[in-house]
Amino acid sequence: MIGWAGAITYSAVRTAGAVGMAIRAPRLGGHRWALLGQALADACYAAFPIAYVSYGFRSALGLLWVPLWIYAAVWECAWFLRDMLEAAEEEDETTLDSIEAPWKVVWGLCFVLPSLIAGGIVAFDALYPKQWSLDGEPPPFVCTPAVLKPGDTLTLRMDAPHGGELGVFTPRGRYLYVVPFRTRAPGMRRRVSRRPAPRSPSSPTPGPISSS
Repeated sequence: MIGWAGAITYSAVRTAGAVGMAIRAPRLGGHRWALLGQALADACYAAFPIAYVSYGFRSALGLLWVPLWIYAAVWECAWFLRDMLEAAEEEDETTLDSIEAPWKVVWGLCFVLPSLIAGGIVAFDALYPKQWSLDGEPPPFVCTPAVLKPGDTLTLRMDAPHGGELGVFTPRGRYLYVVPFRTRAPGMRRRVSRRPAPRSPSSPTPGPISSS
């Protein structure tokens, strides 16, 4: 996994390169719409690697990642086809074109394709959550606070859908039902929040329990 530092560094280097290419690119010269479109596409390509490693960033935009990825992919493919057609129409290749050609290939393989793949995975995860293992995902079951004190509220967060019963083990190994099997999972939050916490040596006084 590339991690936070790697994703941010990669996006920063890509953004700097994209700005340099946009300044001198003849295809954008004099076209405001092209500049704005390229800027949005580059912003998407810079965001995709960060979203790949950041659960908060992915969840903040949700399904918006799908149209952003489609836009970035279509934009890049359109310009690629346009460059291919222009190259086919030109009879003589200039010295500048021969110098830039290898660098365009390197740019595409190192800074376009990886971002496009990362964005595709993020968009797929937005449509079909939990089908791809991504960095930053919260654990499937979380209890807060980790250490209970008298009067504390224990909050349980778990992936949905989940089972229809809930129980706990006491420090002595005794199993206590908090929500019996007959309770349906969709109404679990409402029902659990009404039940007092079971008495155990680690919790001498009852306290409320909630789940989400």
